[in-house]
Amino acid sequence: MANLAAVILILSTGIASQYAPGKAESVIRVRQANRTAMPLPATLPPTDGYIAVLDCNEIGNVWYLRHNGRVESFLVVDCAGDATTRAWMRRNNIIVEVDFATAHRWRTVGRGAQIERVLPALHAPY
Repeated sequence: MANLAAVILILSTGIASQYAPGKAESVIRVRQANRTAMPLPATLPPTDGYIAVLDCNEIGNVWYLRHNGRVESFLVVDCAGDATTRAWMRRNNIIVEVDFATAHRWRTVGRGAQIERVLPALHAPY
């Protein structure tokens, strides 16, 4: 019998900045009201938190982030909407902005958090 080990594929590494308290929830309400080109459904999938990313085409997708060895799921609810924000994210290697509750849970309020974007664990023979 083969032993199984979790295999995690790292897609990218960088920094998670954070939204102000209530900002992610406000963005979600606007998107659920279909007031943007990239709406969200009324019922959101269960995830550990919410993020904003560079690419607006990712809105509605679930990303997996590893911080301090723990992998969590995040719904992409927003994106960098202008060239200035995109340049700031690229210049500072900011992969995502997390909701305030996540920054609080991670104890990173007011500073960036080192993260990895990963694929969910696969099980492979060890």
